[in-house]
Amino acid sequence: MKTVLKPLQEEQGSILILCVLMLFLLTVLGISSTTTSDLEMSIATNENFFHMAFYQADGGAEAGKEIVEQAIEARIWVDTTTPPVMINFVEVWDVDFYKNSTLSDTEIPSDTNKDVAIPVTVEGRNLKTFLRYGGVTDLAVGSAIQMAAGYDGIGKGAAGGGAWIDYDIRSNHEGIRNSRSKIQAGWRHVI
Repeated sequence: MKTVLKPLQEEQGSILILCVLMLFLLTVLGISSTTTSDLEMSIATNENFFHMAFYQADGGAEAGKEIVEQAIEARIWVDTTTPPVMINFVEVWDVDFYKNSTLSDTEIPSDTNKDVAIPVTVEGRNLKTFLRYGGVTDLAVGSAIQMAAGYDGIGKGAAGGGAWIDYDIRSNHEGIRNSRSKIQAGWRHVI
């Protein structure tokens, strides 16, 4: 019996050291995977905020097309010296914005450089989408002819040309966690 017990006594805790080493490696692996998942969660959250800012800016550019049409056609803006003029939840800071000439290439709408601001609430925060407008008037080429039905007994007429204004609409939305998105859209108003 002494021969069986002697080899067991000579190991002196090597299994214990091996188990502690394995436990340490598993702990490091667990901490690493937790850190990686936290980082991926942060990346996904920031990407979500970027998409929200993009869609707000894109929506601002789309709304900007309707705003400029309303300003030109309906003449709904009033002359005032105390901006903003509030019209249907839209802040108009420059009532003659649709008369602006071209914008410079570096001109970006911001809180200090805006024609129109659209307030939005995102996750309980009050944010704004800022718009700037620039337009170029151009004459249309070609001509037109109108003819009435022969049975009406009325004549015919001819006209030439026409005009349009090509608008450059720039939209900028600054969202949560410094997410920003800038959209530039074009709009042609036919006169």
